[in-house]
Amino acid sequence: MGAINQLRWLIKARKVKAKKLIGMMNKIRDEITGEVRTDGTIRKSLTIRDQESLDEAPEINKKIILAAGAKPDTITRGVYESGHPCCAVPIGKVLDENQETKISNLFVSDASVFPSPIGMSTILTIVALSKKLSNYLLSNS
Repeated sequence: MGAINQLRWLIKARKVKAKKLIGMMNKIRDEITGEVRTDGTIRKSLTIRDQESLDEAPEINKKIILAAGAKPDTITRGVYESGHPCCAVPIGKVLDENQETKISNLFVSDASVFPSPIGMSTILTIVALSKKLSNYLLSNS
């Protein structure tokens, strides 16, 4: 069951008003593991350290929610979802400093260029890298 369907089910089952819900997202800085296969599929397993970080996060969330005044019996743990696959073609290893691959004029500008996981929202870093790349491409056209 997807996270959205699970949430809908929970609201109906508990007759909870959506206005009374609060969600918390956990982000960890996972270890660099996994692979992108030649058929385009991605394989990524959690390491022991990754799992420990994910297991610790709900307890931290619970402490925060309880301190904010929630009743213990109203707290529900959701499902894990993965968010930002990264580091598949890191700058400095697979890409040069201009984000170009060994294939001439093939550039990459997304989370896959990160040299290591950042453990936080990726969007600002991706925008900055994309601006840097666009300036490079415009100055060399």
